[in-house]
Amino acid sequence: MNIRLKEFKEKLHRIYLRDFPESERMPYYMIKKYYKNKKIKILALKDERRNIVAYSMITEHNGYILLLYLAVLKDKRENGTPTNYEFVGELSKKQEKAMNELLKHDIGVLCATTGFGKTVIGAKIISKLKTNTLVIVNRNKNYHIF
Repeated sequence: MNIRLKEFKEKLHRIYLRDFPESERMPYYMIKKYYKNKKIKILALKDERRNIVAYSMITEHNGYILLLYLAVLKDKRENGTPTNYEFVGELSKKQEKAMNELLKHDIGVLCATTGFGKTVIGAKIISKLKTNTLVIVNRNKNYHIF
């Protein structure tokens, strides 16, 4: 293994230990095994100085790209801009449960079927957090990562 690749892997491991909450971590030996067996891909996200600021692990299943993990370095996260949005609707019990699970973490992915109420849950979360929020929606089911 060349030195740059070894240094990169060591840096990713340090980021994993420091920036993934322990309760959300997949055991590292499994990550290494899945990576070696080409079951996952690891994508590093870099800033303009080419420093790693985040990384994600993805896998493909039935033609879909699935995001397994996303870690943003703690010192690169921002608190956002304060907001004062008020949620005036009601969530179903299932939506409430999904929202409460998401609120246990400072970063997350909500994946649910069409009509579940992902947008409504997102609106309620934004009103509870009182800060601006990044929401990424993929409307194309047939996308590929190159």
